[in-house]
Amino acid sequence: MRNVAVTSRTPVRESVAEAVDEHDRRLIAEVARFVPQALEVTNTPGLNIALARRGQVIWEAGFGLADIAHRRPMAPSTLTRGASMSKLYTCIAVLQLVERGVIGLYDPLVSYLPKLPLANPLGEREVTLYDLITFRSGLAPDTTDCYLTPPPRLAEFLHSTLRRPTLREYGGTIPRWTAKVGERHQYSNLGIACLGSLVEQTNPERLPFTEYVRRHIIDALDLRSTWFPPVQAPPHLPADVLAQVSTGYAGFGQVTLPSPIFYQGSYPSCTLLTTPGDQVRLLSALLHPTGPRRTAILAPETVQHMLTPQTAISDPDVPADWFAGLGVVMGKVDQTQFHFGYEGSHVWGWWNASRAYPVLDLCAAVFTNKWEMLQWHNPALEGAADLVVEFVAITAQQLEQTRRSRTKRSWPWKLSYVMGLLLAERTRGFLGVSGFPRSDDLDAIISTVRSQAPVSWQTTHWDEAGLRAGADDFSRADPTREGVQRFLASPECQVSLAELPLINRALGGVGQFPAPLDFWYGRPAAPVNQSR
Repeated sequence: MRNVAVTSRTPVRESVAEAVDEHDRRLIAEVARFVPQALEVTNTPGLNIALARRGQVIWEAGFGLADIAHRRPMAPSTLTRGASMSKLYTCIAVLQLVERGVIGLYDPLVSYLPKLPLANPLGEREVTLYDLITFRSGLAPDTTDCYLTPPPRLAEFLHSTLRRPTLREYGGTIPRWTAKVGERHQYSNLGIACLGSLVEQTNPERLPFTEYVRRHIIDALDLRSTWFPPVQAPPHLPADVLAQVSTGYAGFGQVTLPSPIFYQGSYPSCTLLTTPGDQVRLLSALLHPTGPRRTAILAPETVQHMLTPQTAISDPDVPADWFAGLGVVMGKVDQTQFHFGYEGSHVWGWWNASRAYPVLDLCAAVFTNKWEMLQWHNPALEGAADLVVEFVAITAQQLEQTRRSRTKRSWPWKLSYVMGLLLAERTRGFLGVSGFPRSDDLDAIISTVRSQAPVSWQTTHWDEAGLRAGADDFSRADPTREGVQRFLASPECQVSLAELPLINRALGGVGQFPAPLDFWYGRPAAPVNQSR
């Protein structure tokens, strides 16, 4: 099924808070212009998004389609399958019980669940709650134990699964335990499921896990569009709730196929249903733990511990400067700033990103209904959710520092601008040829495009004035490596750093924007300073 969903340049539906200042309106406008391009370039059916500043939701919007076959638009209220964002709820529940003195963060799990066969045969000590919440138990990286029919109850599932010495993946050929306790970070859905069972077995009210989370997190924050069922199907969810969930799609280049629905045995790690608006409300509660009583789900000192780096993350698809806190994923923005939150990817059709930026007092959640089947675990090829959430942060930072926006340009103008910029940078910088571009050089290029390039490409990618502007702007830049970096990070460059990753991909590139070409000289290109 080919995706024909993304044609609108404006949100299908949106809601902007009344008390939004001019600065935040600029941010919203920039993001609203960027999202349709991200969907088109990545061939993503639909996306919904929410932003919160200073503890309040300021914008919610939906773009594209939640379901292609029925032409159902993606709305701010469209539910996503939250997948690993579920882990944030589970870990908050654990920390709440730690606060209340019910359990101890550094106690062995068997102290509370003595019948659970959670013993690492590689040694050298018992697995603690801290080991599980920081993914250092030694359990092998795993999937969520997917089934085509509803799985057994959590306790039964954990006992039978932990007794097996190997994973179910790839015919049971992968060992269950692949590191000693505390040796290294290994992402384990099963480990978080064990913590869910701990919450269920130890909470003083004797509530089932999902009921505890509903009462102490979802209801406490008044999250009216969030559900955390053991199974994402009736009777655990009403039919009208399931009707609000977007259809997920598996992506193969320009083809998108509807995803089958799987059931997960490790459900405390993966069965959340929510909206971007509710997700930023949760992140805002952690960003402002001393707020009104109804938003104080954890004490400030617990949140501070939660947002303290605990261990490096060793997953191949995670940036090198990301690390694990207590139940959150954290990453550096620059030398003075970090973000925290959780990503969530549900096989094979949903990819979500949610992050909070303390210095900017900003929370963003971006949900999409596409899983890139051939780009999974390739960090150089970001999907629409990652591209948009990074654009939000970079643009907010730039607006915070400059308090102004660039002249509004069309998407073809920006693509052509970067083509002209790179022609000049490659020639003046990499080749060391001075005096480029001459007017006749550009005339020849433009004439060739007019006569030979497909009309469809010229409509979506080409603007003669943009090419000339890009080449002209760089002709005044310092062609050294450091000069290229300074130019890209300066107001003289008429596209922003936040737009460069998507433009790079639209023009056929992958990974970081390729300027300057430092790799040629045996060292990686230095990252562009995103500050202005």
